[in-house]
This record gives sequence, C-alpha cells and structure tokens, in this order.
Amino acid sequence: MVSGTTRARPTPALLEAQARAKARWRREMAARPLREKIGLLLEMQRRLHPILRQRRAMQWWEQPWDIEP
Repeated sequence: MVSGTTRARPTPALLEAQARAKARWRREMAARPLREKIGLLLEMQRRLHPILRQRRAMQWWEQPWDIEP
C-alpha cells in the first residue's frame, strides 16, 4: 500500500453477501463424502508444501502424508 492512501471499507451489503456465501460453502463442504474431503486435504498439502518449505524450515509433523488416495 502506498503511504498516505487508505482503502475503502467494505459495505455492509458486501459483508453480508460474503457471510452468506461462506455459510453456503461450509454447508456444501460438510455434505461431501469423507473420501472426497480427504482427497481435497491431500491436494492442498501437495500444493502448499513447496511454498511453505521455501519460506521456512518445516517441522517433521508438517511434512505431507506419504499416501495416495
């Protein structure tokens, strides 16, 4: 952000729309089968691990699980 500038605050309508969308997303995720949820978790690990590893040393418990669904 450039010094001396301010960002516009989100409107109440925008915040409410975001809250509704988040609640809908959570309901949809909760309704998914467990196998699909685990698959999504493993995919996120595969994508994020290289990024995190570049930023800092990873602890042993932060390493991705060595399993393929």
